[in-house]
Amino acid sequence: MQAAELHWSRNAAGFSRHFGQPQAIDALYESIYVDVHRRYAASRPRMQQMLSREPRRQSVGRARSPRRDAPADAPCAQRTRDG
Repeated sequence: MQAAELHWSRNAAGFSRHFGQPQAIDALYESIYVDVHRRYAASRPRMQQMLSREPRRQSVGRARSPRRDAPADAPCAQRTRDG
């Protein structure tokens, strides 16, 4: 905050007076943090939903990695080869 205040004070006199108080900034940060995580948790399947699903079936064979199928001059193939 102090770095921003120093920068803006040089370029726009009095700008930093409009900054929020530290307690208000903390409250804003906390409310956004909690809201985002609450929405994330709400988007996840519920335990009842997960318990009622059939178990996943094991696929036969192994999926091929896209890097194996990439042309030799592809950047990811070069990074893998060069280490």
